[in-house]
Amino acid sequence: RTAVETYWKDDAFANEVKAKTKVLGDALQAICDKYPGQFKMKGRGLMRGIEATHADITGPITKRAFEHGLIIETSGPNDEVIKCLMPLTTSEEDLKKGAALLAKSVDEIMQEGLSEAS
Repeated sequence: RTAVETYWKDDAFANEVKAKTKVLGDALQAICDKYPGQFKMKGRGLMRGIEATHADITGPITKRAFEHGLIIETSGPNDEVIKCLMPLTTSEEDLKKGAALLAKSVDEIMQEGLSEAS
């Protein structure tokens, strides 16, 4: 059997992807809501990210995420978008862990930035 036949034989896999899309969207929107005017959500489905108003913050966030065990990268003409791209087969549990690590990394860098500005 091909992978297509295995995963798409019914709508169970499509429903899983929809559920994961909601988990990712909710997690990224929570970051945007926590820091209004600093980030906005971009993309669709499981190919999403957050665009930073100030591109200089994305490098430190992705570096911190890597230190926490999350491999994530930037995109956009000025590397202003932190992008989330994962295999469709990523478990919802792993997706939640990754989203939590990203949120933790954003929080830490934003707090460091705020304390440096004080």
